[in-house]
Amino acid sequence: MSNNITGKYFENHVFADRIPEILEAVCLETGFVSDCEIFRGYIYDREKVGSVIHRGQWQGKTATLKLQGLKLETEEAAILQGFTAQNRSMLVRVPEVFTHQPWDDARGYGYMLSEYVDAVPIFEMPTASLEQIGDFCRFFQEYRTNSVREPWIPAPEVRALDFTLARVANWRRICEHKGRLAETDYAARCDLFTDLANQHLGNEKLVFCHGHLTANDILKTPNGGCILMSNLFWGWRLPWHDLAFNIWACNLHQHPGLIGYGDVLDEIGLWRTAYKAMPVVQADPDFDRRFDFVMLERTLGAILADLGAGDSSRFQTKILFDPLLKLHQELFDQLALELA
Repeated sequence: MSNNITGKYFENHVFADRIPEILEAVCLETGFVSDCEIFRGYIYDREKVGSVIHRGQWQGKTATLKLQGLKLETEEAAILQGFTAQNRSMLVRVPEVFTHQPWDDARGYGYMLSEYVDAVPIFEMPTASLEQIGDFCRFFQEYRTNSVREPWIPAPEVRALDFTLARVANWRRICEHKGRLAETDYAARCDLFTDLANQHLGNEKLVFCHGHLTANDILKTPNGGCILMSNLFWGWRLPWHDLAFNIWACNLHQHPGLIGYGDVLDEIGLWRTAYKAMPVVQADPDFDRRFDFVMLERTLGAILADLGAGDSSRFQTKILFDPLLKLHQELFDQLALELA
């Protein structure tokens, strides 16, 4: 089953308070020696910590230790092993797993020791040069044709329509709990999205893919290969979710004081043109409509969850928050008009 990280927002989160004691226990158990913390995974809010990653030394090599504070539907180590078992690409891979301890109800955590990847993102968000866009598309073609040859997580027994509306309902609930947006910022857009989803997703099928494919999750190695990160998020999504997610992440990193809405549309246009040159995209005669719809879903998710609920430092200052919200609202409204 695909992991539903955001669905755990309302669980009782006590992991953050336990991290020091858990780290000490796991280091004693495994012999891992921590150098520093390099990542902390939040479910929108700073007090809701789902995982933490330390870099350090293990058996004479640099490694990472991930402490998992959420009970997952599918263990990350199993996802990585499933990817490797069916991967036929010589250019795309995931980090090597050294050892892991699945979630233990009594302990209240699990952990994974894996390869430390010292590499750079495929490009620096929010913008990519034409050369970098080409690199991304070459990666994507390879990933879709040789790295994801068959699903290794079972498909959910739910229609694409119901799956999508349930995701949006969860984001809306989180947004309203956080209370950062006025109802006029999102309510009518949620209703419009439901109408368009019923119009466009009646016969749609979910597709297996990497569910968090941003530039920061595609690390480029010196030999021209790529290593995929954020592997908890493999699962079933709407068609072309992985392409839309790349643009969604770039949009969230925009600085409206330096770039206008028209500039964002131009950048999306550059990406779309490059996407449509890929053979894997050209094989889908309905790409434009599907891509526009999943962009609509991603943009509504940004309004409700990433901006409306998240407390990233980028979203705390109104001088940045308000223009970013307006940018996403304008994009949603234009996409909705084109899909109507």
